Order: sequence, then C-alpha cells, then structure tokens
Amino acid sequence: ARNITDRKRAERRIRYLARYDALTKMPNRMQFQHLLQQAIARSLRARTGLALLYLDMDRFKEVNDTFGHGAGDRVLEALTERLTGVLPAETVLGRLAGDEFALFIDGISEGTAREVVRLLSQDILAAVAQPFHIGQQEVFLSASIGVALCPRDAENVIDLIRNADAAMYYSK
Repeated sequence: ARNITDRKRAERRIRYLARYDALTKMPNRMQFQHLLQQAIARSLRARTGLALLYLDMDRFKEVNDTFGHGAGDRVLEALTERLTGVLPAETVLGRLAGDEFALFIDGISEGTAREVVRLLSQDILAAVAQPFHIGQQEVFLSASIGVALCPRDAENVIDLIRNADAAMYYSK
C-alpha cells in the first residue's frame, strides 16, 4: 500500500487552476464560457433572456506601470470583492484576462432586460469609481462596459462574447 494523499491533492489543485483564476478565485475564461453555454441553453429552452456584460478597466496598465504588478494584483482582488458585493447572488462573474471581466445574469425577460442591465451597470461603475488604496496613495479608476443579450444579439457563447466585447470597445 502507498499513501497517495499528496498526489490526489495536487491533482485537485491542477483541476481547480484549470478552471479558476488563482488571483481572484473566480471562473477563468474557459470555465466562464462553459457556465455561459449552460445558461444560454437553459435560457433558450425556457424562452427567457440572458444579459452578458463585458467589463474592461480603463487605463489599468498605468497602475501596473506606476505601482508595480503586485499593487495591480491587490487592486484586482479588491475589485473582485467589490463586484461580488454589488452583484445579485444569481450573477456569474468571471475574469477573462488581465483586467477584463465578464458577467451574466439569466432568466430575465426581454421587457425587463434593459432596466436590469442599466441598474447592474450603474452599480458596477459606482463600485469601480470608489478609490483604491495602494500604500498611502488613492487611485481612482473607471471601467467600460459592453452588453449583449441572448437571444437578441446571439445564441452561442462565441458570438455573444464577441458582441459584448465589441460593445465595450464602442463604449470606450
């Protein structure tokens, strides 16, 4: 008999890191797309809507360049806590890349989607606008948000993300 506890622990860690961002502890791009695909399928079956919001921090590179990547990581951790605090419990939030995040909320009606997205966006932008503390400095950031709705804008993951990303760049 051999004790394989360490190997099993390492395998669990590898599986976790393949699906979740190590810094923010939220779904990474691969896991987020998987969850989004499941939500799209549910929404199409139930004939309800889904809103995808694509969030990009404006001028975040300046934080890393000025204060270092460690400070940038602390800002991203604080941002994650803020976003988690203002989002409804049923919202799925993921970190897609460096300072790019996406979130979706499903089960919304086409009639209420615009209002839900407007309120959600206001809450997100207000959370981002609060100062971040880096040592003795206060840093103020802003974000750009793009929105795509399912089924109106797309009925699959790739096109929905592409449309939300394009809307985000348009908002910049």
